[in-house]
Amino acid sequence: MNTLIVVVAQYLLFGLALLAGLVWLTLDRAGKLRLAVEAVLGLAVAGLGIWIAGSLHVDPRPFVQDPSTVPLFPHPADNGFPSDHAAAGGLLAALVLHHRRTLGVLVGIGAALVAAARVAAHVHHVQDVVAGLLLGLAAGVVGILVIRVVAGPADRVGPLGGRRQLGPRGQSRRVTIPRPSRAGLLTAILLVATAALYTLGTDRSGWGNSFYAAAAQAGAQSWKAFFFGASDAAGTVTVDKPPASIWVMSLSVRLFGLSSWSLLVPEALMGVAAVALLTATVRRVAGPWTGLLAGLLLAVTPVLTLMARVDDPDALLTLLLVAAAWSTTRALDDGRLRWALLTGALLGCGFLTKSLAALLVLPGLAGAFLLAGPGSLRRRAGHVAAAGGALLVAAGWWVLAVELTPASSRPWVGGSAANSPLDLAFGYNGLGRLTGNERSGGVRALGSGSPWRLLGSAADQFGWFLPAAVVGLVAGLVLRRGQPRTDPVRAALLLWGGWALPTAVVFTVMQGTWHPYYTVELAPAVAAVTALGATLLWRRHTTVTFPVLATGSLMTTAWAVSLVDRSKAADSGVAAAVLFCGLVGVLLLAAAGTVNRPVARMGVAVLLVAALVGPAVWSVATAEAPHTGGRVRAGPGNGTPAAESGTGSASLPPPLLRVLQRNTDDWTWTAASVGRRAAALQLATGAPVMPIGGYFGRDPAPSLTTFQGDVQAHRIHWYVPGLAGGGEAVRIDRWVRAHAPAVRVGATTIYDLTGLAGS
Repeated sequence: MNTLIVVVAQYLLFGLALLAGLVWLTLDRAGKLRLAVEAVLGLAVAGLGIWIAGSLHVDPRPFVQDPSTVPLFPHPADNGFPSDHAAAGGLLAALVLHHRRTLGVLVGIGAALVAAARVAAHVHHVQDVVAGLLLGLAAGVVGILVIRVVAGPADRVGPLGGRRQLGPRGQSRRVTIPRPSRAGLLTAILLVATAALYTLGTDRSGWGNSFYAAAAQAGAQSWKAFFFGASDAAGTVTVDKPPASIWVMSLSVRLFGLSSWSLLVPEALMGVAAVALLTATVRRVAGPWTGLLAGLLLAVTPVLTLMARVDDPDALLTLLLVAAAWSTTRALDDGRLRWALLTGALLGCGFLTKSLAALLVLPGLAGAFLLAGPGSLRRRAGHVAAAGGALLVAAGWWVLAVELTPASSRPWVGGSAANSPLDLAFGYNGLGRLTGNERSGGVRALGSGSPWRLLGSAADQFGWFLPAAVVGLVAGLVLRRGQPRTDPVRAALLLWGGWALPTAVVFTVMQGTWHPYYTVELAPAVAAVTALGATLLWRRHTTVTFPVLATGSLMTTAWAVSLVDRSKAADSGVAAAVLFCGLVGVLLLAAAGTVNRPVARMGVAVLLVAALVGPAVWSVATAEAPHTGGRVRAGPGNGTPAAESGTGSASLPPPLLRVLQRNTDDWTWTAASVGRRAAALQLATGAPVMPIGGYFGRDPAPSLTTFQGDVQAHRIHWYVPGLAGGGEAVRIDRWVRAHAPAVRVGATTIYDLTGLAGS
């Protein structure tokens, strides 16, 4: 019996692969190509999924966990989660089942036997093989769906791989499956490469932004903290943003446990989804190659690479806004009310992610539909009004729930002097950012912002294609003049131009807190307008459009060289490569003119390389560096090691960590600290830490009276000095220092509140 188990566990998978190969041989040429591409995509997704799952969860082999257990065949003592063999079996089952239902069922049974045999052989636990089977099946479905989107749905497949459709009198006839397009295959490759760029090595960033990571940890421990977006499980103060992005991370932490991967992989996947949605959106109006170009430009934009690798709210915001542009494009196409309602709902979810920042794109979306949507003006206005209603509902339900909850039954709204989410949205996170009056958030303005910041400090974050985008927008609108009012290409230019211009103006005039990574909101519009404009100029192919295309390319090359030269950390060879490719591309365009199309294509290809070299180098440098804290930046030399930013347990002295982790189950909070230091302590100890005063330590929560009551009720063990804070935090700090005994732990002085309990 043991011999049979070993054979099934080790060798049956090869038989299943051979059976899948025989199925492939029975298909016609188009079917073979389809199955081969599905298999390659499925293998890539399965490999990535296995790597991510293994990083998120470690499950020692049964013979490692229990030394008395002896495996039936030799096996390395590595992580058993998930099972590679089970994943491969699940992938084969999904692919074969899609093309041959009966044989697919047999392969599925074989995969289940392989999984069961590996458990019986004592090299895997049940959860390992179940996870592997599910992961393999999911990877196969992803590969099938990608090809389905690219090449269209495959109908029932006949004996030779052709589709079977009913002909006259119910007779079946063979229809050839269309071959996947090159643009579609390249799009699939782009998304896989983007996933690798955004995902690989994310663990080097530790917790990322520990302030939001701690809130995700708290939400995974308490549903109340989850709903309100509290920084600690007991619900003292919320983060200074609405909670939608915290919800995503908290659910991931609940499923996979607290780790860098469970926090940051969802951000990476949202970045990939934003690239995919932008590709699909532009493809609807200008074709697959233009959509591919737009997705490629967005994927290598450094600021999106950065935001896809940290746990700030901006990755989710970008995804929701691009999704809103997609639904608006659908509304421009057929004018159905459901698309307008979906757009409003997506913008409402964006509001629950980053407040008024989500509404900066509203002029572009609403304006494009009012100007170019189908139907009468009255009907279009009605749809826009309905979308506004959906926005209010999607954004307002949580705000209303918080406002109606008694203040004593919920956390203090961090960043709000009035303890109100509306005050937070329109004060600290809204008008306060414009005027510099951010006192409700406990901070002072950083000073007048430069009106040239988008062309200065933030330019290398998002603006590599700015000259091409400006030229493309103007040229595109000129080239589409005289077209019908509902022309989809002009509508797309209006949408993305209307997205970019108001957003750029707001970022330019902001007098309050500013970070260069805010420009991630501009990145999709810049990529889309650049792709649309370049495509229109290329397709027109006249003696007028070619010089415009060449001029825009030359301007973009010169701009990229200047951005590289500004960075002291960048390799000087990058500027030389950009300049060389740009000049060669322009010369090829000039030599080809409007006559020699193949040479012109070569010139455009070289110009595309020139445009991509700079942002690609910046994105790769961003992916290679750790990024932690609240002042992250993309590009060479801009990483922030976790130890320097105060995040992660490595930055906490081991003696202090051991003290804070004692008897944590006996206390509601193992410690209290002023400001954002509480987040780092909470993540390091794995137990709730009271964040006195919120992020800056200046929110009036908890009050001194409330804090004293919690101490007397035996709810807080230690007080660890943090930020200076202000108001209630200062009074709490003085009271603790006056009444609690100081304890020296290494180089750190903390205060033991145990003796004050019941006093």
